[in-house]
Amino acid sequence: MRRLDCIEINGKTLMVLDHDLPSTGWRELIVDGTKYATIPVMDMGDNSIAIDGIHDFTGKEVTFA
Repeated sequence: MRRLDCIEINGKTLMVLDHDLPSTGWRELIVDGTKYATIPVMDMGDNSIAIDGIHDFTGKEVTFA
């Protein structure tokens, strides 16, 4: 999946992806080989997820594990 938009809020990075998140079988996301614990995002749609920290994932591919 590709990141469409990236917003930084209160020390967290919110990502909007080009597809809905997988429904099962994952606990973290991977960008450039680095794993990140995810934070659920409510009321933002099925294609949004957040992680701790400020990151610039412009043009990066996001996978789930």
